[in-house]
Amino acid sequence: MVYTKGIIVNSSTFAGQKGATLLELMIVVTLMAILLTAVIPSAADIIDKSRVTAQVNHISSVLQYTRYNAIDEHTSTSLCPTNNLRDCDFRDWNLPKMLFSDRNFNNIRDENEALIYATQKTGTGVSMTGPRRALRFYENGVIGSPATLVICPERDVPKLNRALFVSLQGRVRLSEDRNQDGIHEKGNGDPLVC
Repeated sequence: MVYTKGIIVNSSTFAGQKGATLLELMIVVTLMAILLTAVIPSAADIIDKSRVTAQVNHISSVLQYTRYNAIDEHTSTSLCPTNNLRDCDFRDWNLPKMLFSDRNFNNIRDENEALIYATQKTGTGVSMTGPRRALRFYENGVIGSPATLVICPERDVPKLNRALFVSLQGRVRLSEDRNQDGIHEKGNGDPLVC
C-alpha cells in the first residue's frame, strides 16, 4: 500500500498496466482525424447560416420599420448605406445604413432632416449588395421602385445565399428555393449569385 498526499492507493492495482501501445494511440488519432474532418465543415456552415439569418432578419426589420415610419409620419422616408450619416453611398451596402426623412429627394440628410435610425455595418462573415439608389418609401407605404438586397456568407456557399425583395407596394419577402435544388432563386428563377 502506498500513501500519497492523503490518498491511500493499492499499488497492486497498477502492477499489470504499463500504458497504451503505439497501435492503440494511432487508432485513436486516426478516429479523431476522421471525426474532425466530418465535423469542422458542417460547423462552419452552421456558423455561416446563423450569420446570414441574423443579417436577413435585421435588414428585414429595418426595411419594415422604414416603411411603417413613412406611413406613421406621413412623409417620404429613405434608407441607404452611408459613411458619414449624411450622404448616401450606394457603392457598398455593407456600410452602416441610415434611415431619414429625405424631404427634397437629394439622397443627402440635410440640416433640417432628422436622422431617424442608423444601423451598424454588415456583420463579419456576411456581405450584402443592393441597388444603386436609396430605398424610398412614400407616405402611403409604397416604394419608388422594386428593390432586391442580396445577403451572402463571405465563403462561397451558394446554398446559404439569400435575398430580400421589396415590392412596389413596399412588402418585404425572403427568397425561396422553389425548384428544391438547395439554392434560393431570384424572382425570374435564376439562382442567387453573390
